Amino acid sequence: MIFILSLELTEDKAVELALKNNPNILAESLEVSLSYEQSKEIGTSLWPQLSFKAGYTYNSYSILFQQMVPKKWGFIETPPGSGQGIVFPTEVETLDIEFTRHHSFQISLSLSKVLWSWGRLERTYSLMKEKAKAEYTDYLSKRAYYEYLVRQVYTLALFSKERLDLANENLRFSEEKLRMIEEGYKNGRKTRLDYLRAKTDYEMAKVEVKNAENNYTSVKKNLLVLLGLPDTVKIILKDSLKLIDTQFVDVDIKRYDILYLEEQAKVLEGLSKEEMKGYLPTLYAQVSYNYQRPIGFEDRWGSNWIGSIMFQWDIFNGLSPSIKSRKYKLQAEILRRRIEMLKLNAKKEITDAIREYEHALDVLRANIEGLKTAEESFKLAAEAYKNGRMSYSEFRDVEMAYRNYQLLYKKSLMDVKLAYLKVKFLSITSIH
Repeated sequence: MIFILSLELTEDKAVELALKNNPNILAESLEVSLSYEQSKEIGTSLWPQLSFKAGYTYNSYSILFQQMVPKKWGFIETPPGSGQGIVFPTEVETLDIEFTRHHSFQISLSLSKVLWSWGRLERTYSLMKEKAKAEYTDYLSKRAYYEYLVRQVYTLALFSKERLDLANENLRFSEEKLRMIEEGYKNGRKTRLDYLRAKTDYEMAKVEVKNAENNYTSVKKNLLVLLGLPDTVKIILKDSLKLIDTQFVDVDIKRYDILYLEEQAKVLEGLSKEEMKGYLPTLYAQVSYNYQRPIGFEDRWGSNWIGSIMFQWDIFNGLSPSIKSRKYKLQAEILRRRIEMLKLNAKKEITDAIREYEHALDVLRANIEGLKTAEESFKLAAEAYKNGRMSYSEFRDVEMAYRNYQLLYKKSLMDVKLAYLKVKFLSITSIH
């Protein structure tokens, strides 16, 4: 069993659903989260590193050292009566001293920190955050483009819907006209030619309805794909094509795609400078506390702590810092050149888009006037034909002109809306 869900849509609701459901947009948002997590990973190097270690070791081979130790002492006075003499052991015992133990236990806690790196760690962390910010700008760029696509297709769907409405209106009129002429033909007031032409018009009107329905269904399916919804969902469009008459003055062309490349170039330039600090020394500090058994040569639990400061200087590392620095610098320069070209193209694109929008407005205004004239002519012609003062052929020409102007008017509204969306997309960072 297939359940058909009915969904009422406005243009803004369509955009909201598309941005929420589209897998590509969701993946891009996860990429942004990943970039921020990577910057946090770099930031961990700024914190002290604390580690705990506990272990047990068994050694099957133990080095044993035997040492003879005096147990009792004797004294010989020489010369007699002098009170002086020689002390010597009269009895000794043998002690076994183990240099290594069969069983060893150790618990250790250590703290280490980079004390000085010429600001390289701090600056690298800052640059990685800037890189994450650039990734977010790239996400906004792709999101704005996807929003633009959704609004485009939604506008096409509105036009297809209103084209279908016009086709159904024409079909109802053609059916009513055919019935009137058929009745007149039977009464001898209308010619057979008029009847045949009216019947042909009716059949053509039915074909136009079918074509409009197919077109509307196809556009709605495209819209469903963009919305990330199954094709079993029935869309009900709540908007209608309306006149948009806006004057674009001092248009901002600071677009997301340009912003993204500028931020990327800035990060690469910063990394280029930081890589050269690879030739400078680094200062580390470490403190460790140990609790262990044995301690020294004694088989007992005991503790000690160790503190150290280390100075590390990579005197020669194959000129790696210089190579990496030049690499980042070249990448930044490449982006700067592309940014320059994008800005030049952006100016031309926005100028052309505004010109297209103004032209679409001129065409719309002309079609509005033409529709008014055609509508008035159609009403007069219908009355004249009804009263027998105009032939069907003449009436049909006036009717066709009126129907064409109705469709031209709707198409002009669509063209203006599409041109408006294009200007907004090319000029600013989001469409409102």
